[in-house]
Amino acid sequence: MRQTTTAEVRADGGQSNEFRRREAALLTCQRVGYDQISLRRRANKTEITPNSPGIWRMSMCCLRTRPTLFPRAPLLRDFEITKPGKLNMQVSNHGRVAFIFFPPRPETMPLDTMPFAAHIIKQLAGAHCQIDVFCFNSSNSSYPDDLFLDNVRYKHVKVCSARNKMKFAELTLRFARYMRYKSVFSVGLIGSYIGGLVSAVSRCPFVLLNDEFPSMYEQPNMHGYSGWLPLERWAARRADAIVVPSDNRVATLRDELQLNTDKPFITVRNTPELKLPSQHIDWHKCMGIPRGKKIFINAGSLTDWAQVPEILASASYWPAEVVVLLHNSRASGDELASYRRQLSHLDNPEKVFWSSDLLPEKMLNSLVSYCAGSFALYRNTGSNFEQVGTSSGKLMRSIVCCTPVITSNFESLNFVSKEGVGLQVTHPSEIPGAVENLIRNTEKYRARCAQFVSAEKTLREEAWNRIVQCIEGSPRRRASGPFSEVKMSTPSCAIRQRR
Repeated sequence: MRQTTTAEVRADGGQSNEFRRREAALLTCQRVGYDQISLRRRANKTEITPNSPGIWRMSMCCLRTRPTLFPRAPLLRDFEITKPGKLNMQVSNHGRVAFIFFPPRPETMPLDTMPFAAHIIKQLAGAHCQIDVFCFNSSNSSYPDDLFLDNVRYKHVKVCSARNKMKFAELTLRFARYMRYKSVFSVGLIGSYIGGLVSAVSRCPFVLLNDEFPSMYEQPNMHGYSGWLPLERWAARRADAIVVPSDNRVATLRDELQLNTDKPFITVRNTPELKLPSQHIDWHKCMGIPRGKKIFINAGSLTDWAQVPEILASASYWPAEVVVLLHNSRASGDELASYRRQLSHLDNPEKVFWSSDLLPEKMLNSLVSYCAGSFALYRNTGSNFEQVGTSSGKLMRSIVCCTPVITSNFESLNFVSKEGVGLQVTHPSEIPGAVENLIRNTEKYRARCAQFVSAEKTLREEAWNRIVQCIEGSPRRRASGPFSEVKMSTPSCAIRQRR
């Protein structure tokens, strides 16, 4: 490959397309523990060929594939804070914001299940930013209307590769060509790497959103951690701020991502926005539950870690007028039927009702508000659940709907008892007493839920102000010199430093 000449760098500080394309290719990175691959152009198509084991390196031969080019983005107006919680940006064809949504299980974790991420999109949209949302699953009818706006453009990305190393190559080649974004936000283990890559190519601020500890999906092997974790660490070190849905998760996440203490962490609770009073529906009739029964709901994953067996085992000891509704709209009918068969020895048809109906956001909020209480129980399978705190979607939705909650006795969930929005239990034998307590003091608990939620808007505005300040202070925001002169870290550098 010939060397880049000074003639390719224009006198005004810009770069030729050839120069910028080569610099973009340099951002494709090395991975430890994977095979080396080289990209060759044969018969006018790119071929990926595994060679010797060792470091996985994107060959510079990829320059011959001539990826799509974008012209140099013009200098735009700076971010400005004119009002608390507001971010104003000059709208430009080359000043869009990228929001990359790639959670660990994209097929079962759509955007509307992560309110703290949806809040960021709404804030950006409210600031009149033009937003590209890259999703790895198609949007569906359950998305709230305020996520479909004129300045929000959804781009659904289909990943053809199943194996991690091939998925890495595919995503790197696909996203390394985006050079035009004003700022980047990303969600998820793989999404963090893609967000860091797009930010590096675009030379723009980067905000990383995290609601799952990497250790939950990246189990250590005999050589230590493998897979995407080194790349998420690189992205986290590159990020100007990291947004988490619960304060108590910061210390563990900082340790797992090996971050310095000066890295800004900002909390945006996983609290959905809804307008009260919610739509009134006769849910006794819709769910086939006898009149006069008080409904306690477990909305969300129906699995052992959600203590569904413990709930069923205790149901026979509840007050006679109380029933439980187990609702999971993300599970297929076959999956729900299979799990129900596994728990048939605990089933109680007079007390237990099952539902897998796919409900839009408004209807789900109506159902939760209609119930007398809800469950947000977790088995302590590790730090991800033990430190769940305000990142629990079903718990925070229940509180916003003014429905008191019964949850686990983890330290991260002590705010439930402290704020009086529900009760904590340690053993299944305590569930019947907790149910009776909530029935007896329903109005008091509902009032405390409403009081707790009243501060949520102010907390979100304060968090958004901090995010804007981190964007304002980003060194990449002020970078205006030649592309080659901007000091940038790459995944390769991060891995070499780690070694």
